[in-house]
Order: sequence, then C-alpha cells, then structure tokens
Amino acid sequence: VSDPCVLRDGSRWVMFFFGYDYKQAQEGIALSDDLLSWSKYPEPIITVGGKGELDSIFAHKPSVITDNGILYHYYTASRRPEEGDRTCNIFPEFRTITVAASRKLPE
Repeated sequence: VSDPCVLRDGSRWVMFFFGYDYKQAQEGIALSDDLLSWSKYPEPIITVGGKGELDSIFAHKPSVITDNGILYHYYTASRRPEEGDRTCNIFPEFRTITVAASRKLPE
C-alpha cells in the first residue's frame, strides 16, 4: 500500500491509497474514526481497465478533492504504448492523469 490521500468526511476520516500485487496497481479505500485504527474496504474501488484503456495496466497514486458535493478522484493511469502517443517513459508504458468522479461530469 502506498501514496495515501486522507480526507475528512464529517466525523470520520477516509484514506485513498493504491496497492500493488506485482502485476497491477489499483486504488483502495479505508475508513477511520480516530486516524489510528483503519477499516480497509476488501475490494479495490478503482480497478484497472480493459485492454487498450488508459488504465489497463495501472490505476494508482490517488489525489482526491471535493467541490460542490462532487468527489474528484484523480489518479495515474497507465497502458501499453500505442503508435501516435506523444510520450512514453523508460518503461514500456504510456502514463497520464485521469479522473473518476462521483457524478457524471458535463461534456
């Protein structure tokens, strides 16, 4: 588990983080009333996408904010490089920042 992002939600604390199983990195969540004892949700809240999607390899490194009642969950999405990609880091992957929101965003 790495890169926690902790926010207050009313009287409790919410920690967004990512976990890595040596194959994929996915986002998780844990809750706490006192910042010491945490209850981890058993399943990832953001999983890797399907083949060719922006997050088909990794969905990790959360940064979370709220605005006007909408939760914006920004994260690093990674997939295999494709022809036409503007960048590709030293690993064989294309990385970008993407967002998951608690409500559908206007187009």
